Amino acid sequence: MIEPLRRRHRWLAPASFAAAVASVMVGVWVQPDAFVDAGGGRDSVLAAPPDATSAARPVPGVDGLRAALLPLQDGRQVLWLMAGTRLEAADILAYTSSAALALPGSQDPALPADARLLGSVAPLGASKLTLAAPHGTQLIIFSLGQQRVLGSLALAASTAEGR
Repeated sequence: MIEPLRRRHRWLAPASFAAAVASVMVGVWVQPDAFVDAGGGRDSVLAAPPDATSAARPVPGVDGLRAALLPLQDGRQVLWLMAGTRLEAADILAYTSSAALALPGSQDPALPADARLLGSVAPLGASKLTLAAPHGTQLIIFSLGQQRVLGSLALAASTAEGR
């Protein structure tokens, strides 16, 4: 009874290993940019392109964070969030909302009801987020660890200045 199981496992283990290696190789072949460090020696995965760096505006309320909104060919827009210094807040998330927020640093920690999650913000380096239609929206930077809004920026003004 044990001998047939040993024979089966003798070939099953190397076959499983070969399948795992092949899966990783296919993943790298399909999406090679996900495995490349373009941070220039910093601990980020992405580096912002030069046009995003030149069009970036500071996000009020978040020291060291700048934002740039660049158009894509298909009508969508790319939001680049670039942290020049390490952001000290925990679990930083980016949201959009059509509602205007109170001034950064106010005691109202809640997100607006219509806030939509864009993604997480890298504590150092650049984060690339895609927006379908940013017209008339506010960018909201929220710390999940501290449960409060860190800062906000009007994206419509950012688009107008970037052009």
